[in-house]
Amino acid sequence: MKPIIVGFSNPYSNDPVPALVPRPVKSSGFCLWSALHALPSSILGHFAFNASAHKSEYTRLFDRRNLLTGALPSHVTREYKRRCAQRLLDGIARGSSVLMLGTEVLEAISPLLSSPLERVLILPQVIDGCTWRLLPHPSGRSTYFNDPVIRTLVGLALADVLQEESTNAAQ
Repeated sequence: MKPIIVGFSNPYSNDPVPALVPRPVKSSGFCLWSALHALPSSILGHFAFNASAHKSEYTRLFDRRNLLTGALPSHVTREYKRRCAQRLLDGIARGSSVLMLGTEVLEAISPLLSSPLERVLILPQVIDGCTWRLLPHPSGRSTYFNDPVIRTLVGLALADVLQEESTNAAQ
């Protein structure tokens, strides 16, 4: 089962297919791939190495989704976000690893789970049979993601979920 990366919305397209792809430069997908790509290859497992070396492998190995897709209303309400979050949750299988990008995604999903998610960066939280991780939103406006230590930790979290999934698939 591929790890799932959930962003908020795609400012470049209403089409859900290219969600969080590593282009254009400075997009959220590119920033995530760059965090993985910047890690030393000697510490990466096979799948993480391939994903860090090749953008096409990164795109193939992660299931990438946005909370909000298609044409958005002029004002996005909390209720609209929660409806979108419920649709997203309905498509997530038990046992999935889910990486949420930013607190807006967390705040939409958390109330729909049996226990609330903590606002703790990167630490895995197992709720309702899925492993959830909050990552800082990967944009230049995020003060967290501008920190090189945080970017390294995000890269390690991406490598870690790829390693977990490859281990699970081998069993």
